[in-house]
Amino acid sequence: SILTEYWTVAERNARLLPFEGVLLWNRVLWMGVALLLSGFCVWRFSFSAFASERATKADKDPVRAEPTPVRTEPVEVPARNTPVRTELVEVPARVGPRLRQAQPERNVILPHLIWLNFRETTKNIYFGVLVLAGLLFMIFASTTVGDVFGTSTWPVTFQMVELVSGSFSLFMIVIITFYAGELVWREREQRLDQIVDALPTPTWLPLVAKLVALMLVPAVLEIVLMATGIGIQLSKGYTRFEIPVYLQALFGIDFVQYALFCALAITVHSVVNHKYLGHFAMIVYFVVLGFAGQLGLEHHLYPTVYSDMNWWGHFMPRLRSFQMYWTAASMLMLVAAHLLWTRGTSSGGRERIRLARARLNGATLAFAGASFVAFVALGGFIFYNTNILNQRRQADYEKKYKPSAAQPQMKITGVTLDVALYPADQRVRVRGRYTLQNKNAVPVSTINLTFLQGPKLDIHELAIGVPNRLIEDDKGIGVRRYELDEPLAPGATTSLSFDIEQATHGFTNEGSNTAVVFNGSFVNAVALLPSLAYLERAELERDQDRRKFGLAPKERKRDRDDVRGLQINPLSPDADWIGFDATVSTEADQIAIAPGYLQREWTEAGRHYFHYKMDAPILNFYAFQSARYAVRKDRWNDVAIEVYYQPGHEYNLASMIESVKASLAYDSRNFGAYQYRQFRIVEFPRYEVFAQSFPNTIPYSELIGFIARVRPDDENDIDYPYYVTAHEAGHQWWGHQVVGADVQGGSMLIETMAQYSALMVMKRKVGEAKMRKFLAYELDRYLTGRAFEQKKELPLSRVEDQPYIHYRKGSLVMYALADYIGEDKLNQAVRKFRDANAFKGPPYPNTTQFIAALREVTPPELQYVIHDMFERIVIYDNRAVSATAKPLTGGRYQVDLKVFAKKRVADELGREKDVALADLIDVGVLDDKGEPLVIERRKIDREEMSFSFVVDRKPV
Repeated sequence: SILTEYWTVAERNARLLPFEGVLLWNRVLWMGVALLLSGFCVWRFSFSAFASERATKADKDPVRAEPTPVRTEPVEVPARNTPVRTELVEVPARVGPRLRQAQPERNVILPHLIWLNFRETTKNIYFGVLVLAGLLFMIFASTTVGDVFGTSTWPVTFQMVELVSGSFSLFMIVIITFYAGELVWREREQRLDQIVDALPTPTWLPLVAKLVALMLVPAVLEIVLMATGIGIQLSKGYTRFEIPVYLQALFGIDFVQYALFCALAITVHSVVNHKYLGHFAMIVYFVVLGFAGQLGLEHHLYPTVYSDMNWWGHFMPRLRSFQMYWTAASMLMLVAAHLLWTRGTSSGGRERIRLARARLNGATLAFAGASFVAFVALGGFIFYNTNILNQRRQADYEKKYKPSAAQPQMKITGVTLDVALYPADQRVRVRGRYTLQNKNAVPVSTINLTFLQGPKLDIHELAIGVPNRLIEDDKGIGVRRYELDEPLAPGATTSLSFDIEQATHGFTNEGSNTAVVFNGSFVNAVALLPSLAYLERAELERDQDRRKFGLAPKERKRDRDDVRGLQINPLSPDADWIGFDATVSTEADQIAIAPGYLQREWTEAGRHYFHYKMDAPILNFYAFQSARYAVRKDRWNDVAIEVYYQPGHEYNLASMIESVKASLAYDSRNFGAYQYRQFRIVEFPRYEVFAQSFPNTIPYSELIGFIARVRPDDENDIDYPYYVTAHEAGHQWWGHQVVGADVQGGSMLIETMAQYSALMVMKRKVGEAKMRKFLAYELDRYLTGRAFEQKKELPLSRVEDQPYIHYRKGSLVMYALADYIGEDKLNQAVRKFRDANAFKGPPYPNTTQFIAALREVTPPELQYVIHDMFERIVIYDNRAVSATAKPLTGGRYQVDLKVFAKKRVADELGREKDVALADLIDVGVLDDKGEPLVIERRKIDREEMSFSFVVDRKPV
């Protein structure tokens, strides 16, 4: 991957892997290691297990031990048809316990057999090696768990659980697969099967003993893994262990899955009746399981997510349903294993089937019948939930309603809502009223409503304020169309009243309803409330998915100068700027939050009510949150700062608040006044990993910053909670003051500019050296992102919602541009662009206007920088070839530096070509702390050039 990680799509399609350099030496090294290991294995390895018992002292003694006397009795031969009483004669004690057919003795024998099989499995040297390798791998993986920008997180228990489940799972699968075969074949390989199978024990006894013994292996290992996880937490100075979380995750979830794998492995080896074919069958099964999604087998087992805020939440019903379903399936498999269990001399298939029929008695039939009924009933229940209640509608939506996208529609100008959240029931009900206005140049005769939740939504009431008739009610897709009795003229207004409800019914096969949860609800209005526009975001995005439904490949965005695209913004296509008023109610012990200023708070009938209202227009872009929050408060000038967080997640609150203050100060000074009197950060569960900026309110995932472990004394740590907070604060200007058109480049005006704001705030906190480290991560993510581009890479000014471009490349471009032309000049251009477009409606600005503002402050000799950075895809290959330092008098050094530089221009598929180089590039020398001793901007016009500098201190 070192050689190919940055290869573009074109390079991956055309280039051969270069068998040279690091790849060549890597292959030589590991082929040598493989040959040595193979030779050792051929010399030492045996495919059969060792004998189960060591020789006793008597066995080792050269003098033959005297046998224990055996008492014999005369045997009376019974007459024909006389019942035979079976009794074993006494045998030497060291042979084993006396076996009878009586049930009490079976109950004694079974634990002994379980222990014997478990002991023989775990004392095996290969078992110890596998477990030790897995533990070492897990400990090594723990060093980077949760890392973001090279900065670790606190080792909270849910991360340790996921580390254990993920890093050790392969080793557990190998152990189960290998030792299932060892257990089933142990007696046959030791040639004891004829003796053991002749004993008067029921056939199910050895089967159950081996199965339980195999299940005990992951059970014991889960205890070891829990202890290791706690040890890792202790080693990192974390002592909040949350043992119940460990127990639920490792035993209530992981162990159940491993136990089912044990049942499958025992069954496979019993049915196949060939040790290595059994191993092969299990390997095939796990490979298919790993690629199930790519093979179209999309029914999942039971994915669950633990959150400190919402615990196991609503995932448990789905978890238990799938567990019971697969348990019933395992019971059926074990019945097959029992019927086909080899006892005595191995026989052919017909003989095994005949024996299976003979073993099929009433008890076995009853057990199999009950398992089958449970399997079918649970399967039907799961299928109903995953396939009937939740259907995919995106393709049908596009096919049926895309032609109506160009029809003139009303726009929302005012929103009044009554939002009732019921976290315990995972239910939300919204009663609301839109004020609508015809902002078109022509009359509007139809109103088309789209509900993204479709059939999941209950519409109790829907009324338009002027006479109309319903002409289409597509409940399956979620579209209603009304024809107005009299078309509404340009400028005319009306209203839309609605009463809708979304409740969770059953569970889904993919994903789940994480909007309304027991603690930490996060309801995005875009996904819940009716929209008056055709929603392109509801279309299938990936071309491979579109092909399955007969849809043509999709362009991600309209052209930058598209006339219709300039009339809408990407955040709220059915509105421009709106008035906003919302009353949000929730459970009595929770706090409900929406954008706006709190007008009133009260409790009534066991529910907690909050009334919010905005005093100025906002975009039709908002959300509602509810949880049992603790609150940290502060102020910046006349702006109230509040952080709503999960108790126990206090680690980075001070950094977040410091970032808010620094961002408000920098952005207000350089881009214009902050438009609100409050700034709120609101934590939500880790079902999503992002922060999102709504008007004066920032929903913030618990996983993206609240548990980060930033060590100020560590020069390698990057305070990414500070950075993320600064980025979201920047959106209060770039997104909530200036919003671009819904065209190519629109996300540059929102996301890239928020990145720029964050970078300038960060630079003042951490300095240039650490900023270079941060930008190195951004460069890596940009180059990696373009290597995995699915459609086409575009220049920054025409970016189409491509995060690796508008975030990563955008950071590099804006930081470099500030360095080239000066931060003050750049901010001057940005401020002018902001002043011309703040709170502006259609036509919305595009990147053409923004780049024009940049060119006005850029000197002629640097105009090429604007072109290269924003309008082309330019890749540099710049590096120092050699450097020498010669001591001079007075502690100074002369540094002679030889550099290599190459400039390439790429097309949208990544095909690159060399272009002439005549660029101003920084060349310099750093000290051992990464601080510059000298940096000069030199014109580079050849691939190889040499420079000489004199510095005052020893260079690195």
